[in-house]
Amino acid sequence: SDTTILSSQACVCDHIGHVVTQMPYALSVALTSILCGTLPIGWGLSIWAVLPLQAAALTAIVYTAGRPIDRA
Repeated sequence: SDTTILSSQACVCDHIGHVVTQMPYALSVALTSILCGTLPIGWGLSIWAVLPLQAAALTAIVYTAGRPIDRA
């Protein structure tokens, strides 16, 4: 998309390199949205039950898959 091209140019990095680094973030949010949002709402759960479920799932992903950054 245009925003991907502009972001990679602004960061002075290769377009494909930018896509590869952003893909885990996009896929984790997409998968969480489907599994903890669209499907439960389709099964009849309230949006007020689904929103905390999505927040908890994304928080769990950050704490399990995330790693601290190096402070220079």
